[in-house]
Formats: sequence, structure tokens, C-alpha cells
Amino acid sequence: FNSDIFGIKWVQQFRYLGIFLGHKHDDNEQKNFFSKLNEINLLLQKWKKRELTFFGKIQIIKTHVLSKLVLSSSLLITPKDFIKKINTLIFNFLWGERSEKIKRAKLINDIENGVVNMTDYKLFTLSLLANWVSRLLNADPKTDAWAQLPTIYFRELSNIKPDLIFNLDDTVQFPYLNGIPIFYQHVFKKYNEVFTSTKDYFEQSIMCQTLWGNKHIVQIIGKKKSALLLRNWIRSGVNNINDLDFIDGVVDVVKMRDKIAVKNNIHCELLIVKKALLPFKHAIKNNNNYAVSIKPPLKSKEFYKLFKEKFNNTESFQNTFLNHFCLNEDHTDAFTCKVKLEKETKLKEFNFKVLHGILPCNSNLKRWHITDSDICDACDQSQTIQHLLLNCPYVQTLWHIIHLKFGINVTFKQILGLDKTFEHNHLVSIVTFLIYKEWLLSSLEHKKRQQTLCKAFFKNELSLRISTYQLSNNIDPKQIDDFLLLLSTL
Repeated sequence: FNSDIFGIKWVQQFRYLGIFLGHKHDDNEQKNFFSKLNEINLLLQKWKKRELTFFGKIQIIKTHVLSKLVLSSSLLITPKDFIKKINTLIFNFLWGERSEKIKRAKLINDIENGVVNMTDYKLFTLSLLANWVSRLLNADPKTDAWAQLPTIYFRELSNIKPDLIFNLDDTVQFPYLNGIPIFYQHVFKKYNEVFTSTKDYFEQSIMCQTLWGNKHIVQIIGKKKSALLLRNWIRSGVNNINDLDFIDGVVDVVKMRDKIAVKNNIHCELLIVKKALLPFKHAIKNNNNYAVSIKPPLKSKEFYKLFKEKFNNTESFQNTFLNHFCLNEDHTDAFTCKVKLEKETKLKEFNFKVLHGILPCNSNLKRWHITDSDICDACDQSQTIQHLLLNCPYVQTLWHIIHLKFGINVTFKQILGLDKTFEHNHLVSIVTFLIYKEWLLSSLEHKKRQQTLCKAFFKNELSLRISTYQLSNNIDPKQIDDFLLLLSTL
């Protein structure tokens, strides 16, 4: 169009409160989202040079990357392509552009479940959008000017359910939403996506379920499913399934005809409702009314946690490496002991890699196509994690010394933190870390370890660690005494 009318220059795009607005949707997305990719990439390249730990990298991602995206992702619908590209940048930074060793679905879980509580950007954007409904519910349109328009958009729905919690997701259409802006459609759907119930739960609580905007109560037109919303029935006070009358689990047409005020299209409406509820005849007949009261979250963090629980199934908690040594229920204690409660970041990262079976050793390096051989440099056996840290004849001398001084025969299960009665977890963590460190330094210098244990290396490392611990107020004095006892023996 003519950008110069009456001598006034009309711009195609402008920036208002940090958001670019204009006539071209693609140009707006480019400025608000995709233009930030290069800036984020340069930022991550700078931090790569610092050789951060796994946990340090995650802190950088949360602090310096996601913070740059909060404003745009809160006020606009984030493009799917942008989400993919951001995730690619983030996880390349996390793993050093090598192949990912742990599935992304696992990484976003809590440390107790064996992972690092990494933020999933897609769920992060959904939680920011869903939180707008919580803000709206707690806003007063008389004093909060921003809430006036969305209050009008959702007025009819809030009359049905004041908390705006329906049973909707993207699997069904809801014609009511077609009359409001796309952004608010998206906000409403994502808010409700947190609370959508399974078919089993729906049937267990069917008498407490809303009749309108419910993904289980639909009208099928061709291949499309559409959730019901009959304004005539709403004005007559019919909002939930328990507002209906039934005979043997089927809608009582006679009684409902009398209950509905306006009868212009009553026969068609009764047919639609009756047909939609027919698959649940048995549940209605049993008068199932089990229901858990839902309190809407107030913060985006709470929404994020709910999205995470909803989209992550129990399979994402499985640890195939630890399954060889214990049952699944023991994993939580191991990660709590070895990772969550560990104060030293390097040691925490080491334990994390051991527990996931991704600690670099010749066996893993061969599997990752980094080396050609998996043979141990100190003996002629395959070097697995268990062999490197415990079974190798080279380190057996050290474990024998620990047995004589502390009266313990350390097993690999105890190294993994799976023995709840074991009292020397920190000592074993330090010893295994030093074993790994010596092998790693030798490997990087392309040297082989000697046939006998290099006690000088362990003496030096323990001395440095003890002097550091003695200056700290967070280390248990008993642990320092254990290290001093071990040092005196080497």
C-alpha cells in the first residue's frame, strides 16, 4: 500500500516495548525470534571456551539464553521451527556438538529421577502462555486495563466455569474459540491442556464433568471432532452432565425438552447431546462421580512442572545402565546420594556420568567411534567403567589398602551408591574420581599407566584436596579424617 499518505510516512514495521509489530507476519517472526539465533550462538561459543561442567552449562542456558526469549515467548506464539533451532543450539552446547548420550526427554526431569532438571524450551513456552489465564483470573478489569479485552473474550466461558478449566486439547475443535484472536485461542488451549483428563478418569468422574468444551463429548462431522457448546442450554442452567436427566444411562428426551427454555431447535440439540453421551452409557448408569478438585496454578513454574509431568511418561525415568545392578526403585536413592547431595561440581558431574554409564572409558569411546580399541592400557581386558574404576589389576592395590584401613570390601554397587547401608560414599567417590582422572590425563598425553599403582599421584591429589577441605566449613570433619588416614597409608 502507499506508505506516504498526506505527507505522513507510514512505516511497515515498528518496535513497541521490545516487540516488533507490522503488517507482514513473517517479518515480525524474523525480528522477534529468528534474529536472536545468531546472538545466542555467539554467546554460547564464548562460554564453550571456558570448559564448564555439565551442570555449569545448564546454568548458563537457563540464565543467559532462556532469559533472552522470555518476553517474545510470553507475548507471541513461538514458531515451531524456532523451537527446533533453539533446542539444537542448546543441546549442541550442552554436549559439545557430539552425539547426545542421554535422551532429551530424560534430561528435563529432576535430579532424584536421575537427570539434571534441564529446561525444555517447548514446555517453557507453553507454560508462559498458559500463565496468562492465571493472571486473568487474578486480575480486576476495573483496575487492570490489560485484562479488559481478554475478559470480554472469555466472559461466556467464565460464566460456565469461573476457573476456565475445561477438558480441551488440540485433538478436538471448539467452535467458540473461532470468534477470538489467535493468540488468546492458543493461550486458552495451552492452559486447558494441563488439565485434560484421560478417558478412564473421565468415565470415573463423568457426573462431575463439564458438558461443554469437553474433548470426550463431541459431535463428529466427517473426520473432524468438535466439542459441544449450546448457548440455549447454558442459558437454561445446563452446564454439567449432572444437570441432565437420564433413563438407564441415556438422556431423558422428555424431561430435557421441558427443562430447556427455547425450543426452536430442541429436537436437533437433543439428538446431538444424546449421541455424544451414548458411548458413556454404562458410566452414567453407574452414576460415577469420583473427582479430584483442581486448583489452578498461579505461576509459570508450576505450569511448567505440570506440563513436564503430563508429557513425560514413566519410560523416561528408566536407566538402562543401572538396571543391570538394581531394580528401578533404587535409582532415586543413588542419584540423591551421589549427585543431588554432592557439593563439589566436578565430583557431581563425574558421579552423574558414572550412574548413566556415559563416563569416557575405552569401551564407551569405541562405541562412540572415537577410538578403535577397547583394551585397557594397564592390562589386556576390555575397559568398561566397572573395569576402569574397580576390577582392573592396576587399581586393585588401592582398593586393597582401603580394605585394610577401613575394613570394607568395596563393590561396584557401592560405587554406584546403590547400597543404602554403606557409610563411605564420599570416600569412594573421591577415590574413583582420582582413578578416572589419572587414566584420563595419561590418555590425553597418549601415555600408558605403569604396571604398579602410581602412589605419588594419589598422594599429591589427596593432599591438595585435604588442604582445601580443611579451609571449608561445609565438609564433614569425619570425611577429612578418612582422607588423612588413607593418605598416611599411601
